[in-house]
Amino acid sequence: MPSLEQDLYAFLSQNTDVISALGGVNSLYKMMIPKGKPYPAVVMQTIYTWNTYAAEGLLNGFKKRIQFDSYATTASQTITISDTFKNLLASLKGSLGNTCIMASFVTREMDMGYEPGSGDGYIFRRLLWLEFVYFELQTP
Repeated sequence: MPSLEQDLYAFLSQNTDVISALGGVNSLYKMMIPKGKPYPAVVMQTIYTWNTYAAEGLLNGFKKRIQFDSYATTASQTITISDTFKNLLASLKGSLGNTCIMASFVTREMDMGYEPGSGDGYIFRRLLWLEFVYFELQTP
C-alpha cells in the first residue's frame, strides 16, 4: 500500500476523536467492512492517483483522491462520523509518517441511499471525498 494510505490509516485509527465518533472502537477499514463486524464503521479507499512527470521521468509529487464512507444505524450518527473525518482531514498539511502533505481539501460530500440492516433496521451511509497533494519523504 502506498505511504499516504498507510500514514492516513495510522493517524486516523489512533485518533481519539475518530475512536469517539465510532463509539469507542477502531472500526476504520480499508476497502470494505469485514463480514460480521458491527456498525458504526468507516471504509477508506483510494479512488485515483495522479502522478507528475517531467522529461526525466516520474517526479515525487502526487495528487490522490481518497473516499471515506461512513456507515451507522442512524443518519445523525453517520453525519457526525463523516464530519469528524472532514474536520480532521480538510486543510491537513505537514508531515504525516513518510508523507508530506502540501494541501488537502473536500471535493465531494453527500448522503447515500439507506440500505436494509439487520432486523427491521437500516444502515445509513455518507460519502466523503478528499483530495491530497503530497510527496513521499525519502528514507535513508
